[in-house]
Parts: sequence; C-alpha cells; structure tokens
Amino acid sequence: METTSQPMEKSKKPISLKSFLDSKKIDTKKLREYFLENFSNIPQELRLILWKIVLGISSPFHQQSSDVDKLLKENFSYLNHIIQKVLEIKTQDDQILNYYIYLLDKDSLPICNFEECLREGTSFMLIYKQLNEILDDQSEYETYYIAVEIYENLKKNIKKLTEKFESCLSSETLNRQLIDQLNIEPFLECGLAGFFKDLKMYHIIWDRVAMGEYEMLVCVLLSFLESCKEEQLKCMKTLQNTEFNSIKSKFSLDESKILKRTTKYYRNFHTNPLLCDLIVKYFNLKQDKTDASEGKTLYDINPSNVPNMITTSAPQDLTSDLIGSFVQNFSNEILNLVNNDQNSIAHAKKTHSSKSIITRH
Repeated sequence: METTSQPMEKSKKPISLKSFLDSKKIDTKKLREYFLENFSNIPQELRLILWKIVLGISSPFHQQSSDVDKLLKENFSYLNHIIQKVLEIKTQDDQILNYYIYLLDKDSLPICNFEECLREGTSFMLIYKQLNEILDDQSEYETYYIAVEIYENLKKNIKKLTEKFESCLSSETLNRQLIDQLNIEPFLECGLAGFFKDLKMYHIIWDRVAMGEYEMLVCVLLSFLESCKEEQLKCMKTLQNTEFNSIKSKFSLDESKILKRTTKYYRNFHTNPLLCDLIVKYFNLKQDKTDASEGKTLYDINPSNVPNMITTSAPQDLTSDLIGSFVQNFSNEILNLVNNDQNSIAHAKKTHSSKSIITRH
C-alpha cells in the first residue's frame, strides 16, 4: 500500500500497559485508546481494574484509588443494609437485590408495587448477571457499580444507538421487512445480555461499551438479527426481555458467523481492517490454550505478577501461543492507524451520586 510522503518523525515506541499502571495519575483518555487498540492482549485479571478506571468508578490517582474503593464499599454496604433490614425486602436473588439498591441510591425506590418496578429493571438485572460471568474475582460492590455505569450509559445513548442501527439498514439487509417491525430498544438497553453462549462475545461488546464506543453493539445486533430465521424473528417480536436469557439456547445460532458478519459492518465505522481481523482472532481463541513459556492459560495469570510481566515486549510473553506474530507486528501500526480514526462517541463523564458517603443518623 502506497502512502504519501511525510517528514520523518521519531518512531514511537509501543506504549506498554505497565507505563499506565506505574504512573502517579493514569491518563484515562490514553488508557481508553490503548485498551481499544489492544483489547485482545489485556490479561483477563486486569479487565476489572481498567474498566473501573475508565468508567470513573476508581480514581486515576494511585494514592486515592484505595480510599475511593473503601468509600464505595462502605456506601454499598450501607445501602444493602437499608434494603434488607430497614425495608425488610428479603430475596435470595442478588440481581433483584442489587436493582433495589440502585433504585434506593437514586432515590427512586417505590414504597409499594415492587413487581412493577422489577419489570422496568430487567435490563439492569441482565447486565448484572452477565457481569458476574465475564469478570474475574470482583467483589459484589464492584459488580454493582460497573453494572450501574453500563446500564446508565446504554440508557442515555439509547436514542443514538437506535438511530445508528436504523442508518445501517439497507435494501440488502436480510429479512429487512421483519427487522423493521422489531422494537430494538430492549435489545440495546441490556447490551444483548443473554443472547450469546460464548463469553468472549461480551468481552468484545462490553470492552467497547465500557470505553464509550457503542458502534460494536449496533453491528452485533444487526448481524444477530440477519442470522435469525424468519420464524425466529417473528418470535423476537413477542419475546419479553425477561426471556432474553433463553435466546442463546432456543435459537442456537452460529456465533462465529455472527461475529464475522459483525466485523463487515464494523468496517463502515472503522477504516482499520486489522482491528476487525484482531476481533475475529480473539473470538476464535480457545481458552484452554497455554502460554508456551509458563504453561498457564491467559486466564490463569496471577494478577500480582502482571505488572512485572507487562513490558514493551509483553504481547509476545503473554500471548505467544494465542495471537503470535500477528499482534507483535501489528502493535506499532495500529497506534498510527487508530489515532487517525477518532469517530467513536466521546465517553460521557458525570458525577455519581452513589460515590458520596451517606451520613448515618
């Protein structure tokens, strides 16, 4: 591929994850860009930490992060105590309990009609349940705050997401007439939680949603619907969001084909085809593949050892048998390509009412 000649610049060294984690203040904008470019190379044990930083749940200052986590944990415990002891709402389902905590935190908990309130909170509970499956070693309060951020970000962007989805439809769209009849908002609002068996699909979707890039969710939904048969689309018209968890077993679609079709649409938003190839490669990785030097899976790496392992040569150390030379050769090029492709939606920043300490009387 020919490129226009430009003045020679000093070559940039690949940015390492260690450089972010070692800095006194983490640049969340640069961390977000790094994550999106190298998501398949992020150790599973670090996803929770990085999501919390970019979503604004944890402080970007190292000296403050433990104090902020302590305050959030205390606030969550206090809200939990109110729900279970003061209001005497008893439930064995932590999804329901955490939705009640969310409503209480937002001063929206009803005095009665709890069943109606639960119907309105199905998307939150679907997201919460899915987070328990895709993140490792998180505590209950961490799952709660991440679920709140993803849920509220999706709700806030639901109109834009719906419009973006409709703009992707064309005369060539398979079963276009039936797809037009669907109310897609419930699908988007829950981040397609419950739609897929392979948890890597949610890494691909929610890694990007957590970083404020929503195009992937739209592309996956369109690809999913195009993969459905006519009778399945008719079923989707009457399907309640409380039944979303049954989709993956009832429909039994080929998720690999869905993802390949997804990347076709994703290329319309991102001019970097290598990023799409990397997404497909990541999805096709087998979780039982091991690192050749350590004999451990990517998901078995001890978090305490990660900072020492993550250097400029870390991609090969961590994933030599997983991604191989592709990522090694790709790391420099993708930084330049993606930096020229800044079409993703800016991450919304807001103050969390839940981050304040509730005064006990």
